[in-house]
Amino acid sequence: RKSSFYTGMMKDITVKNTADGTEMLTVARIAPENGAVDVSVNTTVKAYFGREIRISDTEGSQILLRTTDEEPQTVPCTVSSDGDCITIDPNEKLAYGKEYELFIPALAVSDANGNYNQTEISSRFTTAAGTAYIDPDSKEQEYDSENPSEVCVGLVLNGNTITSVKNVNEELPADAYVIEGETLRFSQGYLSGLKNSVVITVGFSNGKTDSLTINVIRRETVAEYIPGVPGNGIRD
Repeated sequence: RKSSFYTGMMKDITVKNTADGTEMLTVARIAPENGAVDVSVNTTVKAYFGREIRISDTEGSQILLRTTDEEPQTVPCTVSSDGDCITIDPNEKLAYGKEYELFIPALAVSDANGNYNQTEISSRFTTAAGTAYIDPDSKEQEYDSENPSEVCVGLVLNGNTITSVKNVNEELPADAYVIEGETLRFSQGYLSGLKNSVVITVGFSNGKTDSLTINVIRRETVAEYIPGVPGNGIRD
C-alpha cells in the first residue's frame, strides 16, 4: 500500500500532516482560492479532491466556514458532496469586507477505498467591500450655538473604512471628530468654532465619497433704545 505525507502549502491550501502509514486523501483545489480577495458575499465554497469522495460522519469532523476574528464565528452552511467535490453553501450572504476560513478537519472526507484526509485543511478568502454611504437620515444636521448638542452622523460602511473627512477640500483636524464603529461624531470644540453652515465630505476606502450638511444656528442679542423706558430695553 502506497504511503505518502505532505507538510506545508499544497497549491492554494494549507495542509498540516503527520505520516501514519496510510494513503493520504488530499485536496486538489479550493474555490475561492487561498488568499483570494474581493470575493462575492454570495459565494459558495468548493473543495475538489480529484476522485470520488464522501463526507465522513466521524465525530468531531464537521466541515466549517468561519470568520478569522479573535473569537471566530461559524457561518451556518449546507455542506454536500457530489463526485469529487464538496460544496459549502452559506445559508445567508456573507459580510462585506471580511476574511473567512474554510476548515476541513482530519478524517472529514474519505474516498471509495476508505482513505481519509489525514490532515487538517484550511483555506482563507476575503469578501469584497460593499457600497459605503452616509445614512440618509443623518445627511442634514443642525447645530444651535445657544443650545449646543452633539452632532452624530450615522454611516453604512459595508466593510469599508473612512479615509478622509473634509470641509470643501480642506481636511478637518484630527480633534474635530471621532469615529466610533459606524458613527461619525463631531467635537464640541469644532462645532462651536463654526460661523456658518458647512458641507462635510466623507471619503471611503472604496474610493467613493458622500456629503452631509451641518446647519449652524446663531442667535445674536441686539440692544435697542426705547424712548421713555428707564435703562432702555433690550430686545432679542
